Amino acid sequence: MTASSDSTFMSVGQKRIFIAVLSLLTLVLVSFILKQLGSILKPFLIAVFMVNILLPVIDALQRKKIPRILSYIIVVVLVLLIFYLVGFFIYKNIGGFAQNSLVYERKINQLMGGILRNLGIIEKDVPFHLRDLKILQWLPTGSITAFFTSSLGSFFDLVSNSAVVAFFMLFLIAEVRYFNARFIKAYGRDRASHILEIVRNINTSVRKYILVKLVVSLATGVLAMIVMGIFRLDFFVFLGILTFLLNFIPYLGSIIATALPVLIAFLQFNSPWTAVWLLLILLLIQNVLGSIIEPKIQGHQLNLSPLVVLFSVMFWGWLWDSVGMILSIPIMATLRIIFQEIDATRPIAIFMSEMED
Repeated sequence: MTASSDSTFMSVGQKRIFIAVLSLLTLVLVSFILKQLGSILKPFLIAVFMVNILLPVIDALQRKKIPRILSYIIVVVLVLLIFYLVGFFIYKNIGGFAQNSLVYERKINQLMGGILRNLGIIEKDVPFHLRDLKILQWLPTGSITAFFTSSLGSFFDLVSNSAVVAFFMLFLIAEVRYFNARFIKAYGRDRASHILEIVRNINTSVRKYILVKLVVSLATGVLAMIVMGIFRLDFFVFLGILTFLLNFIPYLGSIIATALPVLIAFLQFNSPWTAVWLLLILLLIQNVLGSIIEPKIQGHQLNLSPLVVLFSVMFWGWLWDSVGMILSIPIMATLRIIFQEIDATRPIAIFMSEMED
């Protein structure tokens, strides 16, 4: 009996190891496929989430007796126009910002060089460059300017491919009205009603998240722009738009959106107190809107653990750059809801969820 039990135990243990290794290999394979197909999947997912937001607008237009096809065209053209205006404004300002950042970089080199010489870390006659710091050796092509420009590359790619997003949107909007009928025909009325209820939960959660995030990010960007304008900060309009965009990236976005204007203020003005006051006001805006108002409006609709949020931002950011960071929360919220409805994956949904005290 004992030998038989040991044999059975070993077989169960080996089976679990096999399943774990197989799951890991599957995750690696899926990640590789997602990375390779990023140029297709990124605009497609953007289109899916935008259609989710804009469907009520299309319904409202049709209730105004506007023909269905015309309402589709109006919505897609407006989206294209917004993409174009944002992309055009950033493109017009990035050149001047990059040129000024060379001046800022030289000031940082002088400041850091002076501090390190006073501390005796480097010799007095030895010039200093940020690239001398090992922690910053991953900066591309050896400059802050190049790093900043390349970090926006994914967003610029998306703006330049806005026609692809619009193309996907047109087909999705045209197909969505047949969605329910196809599920009923494919799975039967009872099973289809359960699946469609899951889809409605996903749509409700993601739509509310995106709309609340859109309003809060817009308010944060506008207020930050006004404050930076009062301080007469260089490129305050551009930095305000950047604050709006970065606010869609949880945790990391708000840190960058606050640190960048403060660094510029520190380098632009002779008095460091100007940068300190700007830091305090921007932190106040970010905390009031992002940590108090947004959670009260958002509630626990997404129900994602902060650790899961942070990991998903880093994972999807590695996979699809800045666009992946923006898409990370809607994707993970969708996966959590799906996992919650499947018995085999329900424990994963529980681990992904935010636990209440």
